[in-house]
Amino acid sequence: MSRRILTAAVVTGALAFLAMLAVTVIWMTVPERIVYRESSQVQTPAFSEEVKQHGKSYFVTLEQKKTLDRITVGTPIVWFGSLAVAVLAILVGAGASLRLPTRIE
Repeated sequence: MSRRILTAAVVTGALAFLAMLAVTVIWMTVPERIVYRESSQVQTPAFSEEVKQHGKSYFVTLEQKKTLDRITVGTPIVWFGSLAVAVLAILVGAGASLRLPTRIE
């Protein structure tokens, strides 16, 4: 039973780490692409939402603004939630490994 718990803890911890990595990559690439490549420096009917980046104004579409807001709000929630799951998996895995029988040769 302890081996199953240890295996489940390792898999859960690895998945939590991968979620943290994926969210970090999204946080570092998507806003950069939207603001610097897909935005307008002048306000138009299509590009009506203002975002500021490094003290400079850029104008994006409503959908792009929603995407930027989702990334800004969601990244810390997913990142720290995954960190909590990873820490819990480490603790459960350590507890399970302590219960494994030792081999004496």
